[in-house]
Amino acid sequence: MKVKSGTEELRPAQRASVMKAGVLTTLSRVFSQAAQLAIFLLAARIMGPAQFGVFALVSAIAIIALRFSEAGWAEFVMNWQGAAEVPGQVLLIAILSGIAVAGLGAATSLAVPALTGNEDAARLGLLFSLWILLTTVAAVQNGLMVHQDKLSASALVMMLGETAGFAVSLWSLRQGHGIFALAYGRLAQQTVQVTVAAGVTRVRPRLGMERATLVQLVQFSGHILSSRMISCLRVYAATFVIGGFLGPASVGYFRLAQRLVGAFAEVLGETGRMLAWTVFRNARRLNGGTIRGFQEEARIFFPALLVLAVPVFLWIAVEADALVLGLLGPDWLPAVPVVVLLALSQCLFLPTYATEPLLSMAGQVRQMPLVSLTNALVAIALALVTAPFGMIAVAVGQGLAALVALATSIWLQQRHAGLCWRTILQASLPAVPPLSVATLLLVILKADPLLAQAPPLPRIVLSTLVVLLVYVAGLALCYPAASRRIAGSLVRRVRAAS
Repeated sequence: MKVKSGTEELRPAQRASVMKAGVLTTLSRVFSQAAQLAIFLLAARIMGPAQFGVFALVSAIAIIALRFSEAGWAEFVMNWQGAAEVPGQVLLIAILSGIAVAGLGAATSLAVPALTGNEDAARLGLLFSLWILLTTVAAVQNGLMVHQDKLSASALVMMLGETAGFAVSLWSLRQGHGIFALAYGRLAQQTVQVTVAAGVTRVRPRLGMERATLVQLVQFSGHILSSRMISCLRVYAATFVIGGFLGPASVGYFRLAQRLVGAFAEVLGETGRMLAWTVFRNARRLNGGTIRGFQEEARIFFPALLVLAVPVFLWIAVEADALVLGLLGPDWLPAVPVVVLLALSQCLFLPTYATEPLLSMAGQVRQMPLVSLTNALVAIALALVTAPFGMIAVAVGQGLAALVALATSIWLQQRHAGLCWRTILQASLPAVPPLSVATLLLVILKADPLLAQAPPLPRIVLSTLVVLLVYVAGLALCYPAASRRIAGSLVRRVRAAS
C-alpha cells in the first residue's frame, strides 16, 4: 500500500490556506487602490493638468528616494530561515536607513526655493521625506508578517492604513489644501500601518547582528536595491523625459494615465508578488530547500495570474475613453490614447511579477541587476527617442520596452529557477476562447446605439457585469476540473456556515 508523504499530506491544506490569504490580500489591494484612486482622481479634478504635473514630478523623485531607503530589507526578512533574532536586527537597520534618506530628502527640499523659487515643491518635499521614513519601516513590518505567515493580518493592516489615509486626504482636499492633501493622507496611512503592524509582529529593533549575517544582508539587499532602482528609473524615466520635452501639463496627462492603469496593476502585482513569495517558499521548504517543486506550482500560479489579470487590462483598454470622461471630465481626454497603450503594455509585464521571489529563493538574486539595467536602458532610450514626437509616441515606446522586459524575465525564470514556460503556456491556452469571446462582447456592447445613450459610468458597470458572467461561464467550461473543485469548496463552506 502506498503511503502518502508529508509533502502530499500538507500540500492541500497549505494551498487552501494560501488561497484564503490570497483572497484577503487581493481584497486589501483592491480596497487600497480604490481609495487611492478616488483621492487621486478628485485631486486631479481640483488641481488641473499643470499643477497635478508638479505633484507628479515631486512624487516620482520621492519614490526613487524611497527605493534607496527600502533597499532589500523586507525581502531579506521574508527569505530568512535562520536565527530568530535576525529579523529584529534588520528592522533596526531599516529604521536607520529611513532616517538617513529622509534627512537627505529634507535638506534637499530646503534648498529647492533658492534654486527654483517654488515654495510648494519644497514643502511637498519635506512632507515626502517624513513619508519615506515611515514607509521604509512599514515595508519591513509587512515583510515580518509574511515571514510569520500572517498574510491575512498583513491585508487587514493595509486596509486600516488606507482607511486612515483616505479620510485624511478627503478632509484635507475639502479644506482646500490642494496638492498637500495627498501627502497628508500618505503620512496618516503609513503612521497607522507602522503602529498596528508593530503590535501584530511584536518584533522590536535589536542590536548585535553578526558580521557574517550583515555581509549576507548587504549582499542580498544590494542585489534587490540595484534591481529595484533600475526598475524604478525605467518606470519614471518617461515622466521626467516628458517633463523636460513637453512641460508639466503633458506630465499631468501621462502621469494620470499611468496612475489609472497602475491602480489595477498594483493590485494584481502586489498580490501576485506576495502569493509568489508564499507559494514558492512553501514549495522550496517541501522539497528540501531545492527548486524541484517550482515548476509544479508555476503551472498553477501563472495561468491563474493570466486568467485573472489579462481581462482587467483589456477592459481598461476598451473602456478608456468612457473611464476618463466619466471620472475626470473632457479636460482630461488627451490622456485616453496613453491609457489604452499602457493598459495593453501591462499584459506583457504580468509574468515578471514572480521573477524576484523565484530568483531570491533559488539563490540567484544576483542575476537580476544586470538584466534589470538592460531593461531600464532600453526603456530610457526609447523614452528619449520618442519624446519629441509626443506623449503617445512615448507610450508606444514603453510598450516595446515591456516586450523586452517580458523576454528577459522568462529567460531568467527558465535558466535560474527551473521553469518551463512552454508547459505553463499550454496550461493557459484553455482561457483563450472565453477571453476572446468576452472581449468581443465588450466591444459590441460599447458600440450598441441604445447603451451609448447612457451616461459613461453606468454603461460601463452594466456592460462589465454582462461580460463578466460570460467570461466566468466560459472559464468553467474550459477548466472543468478546477471549476468542480471551486464549486465543491463553496458548497462545503455554505454548509459549514449554515
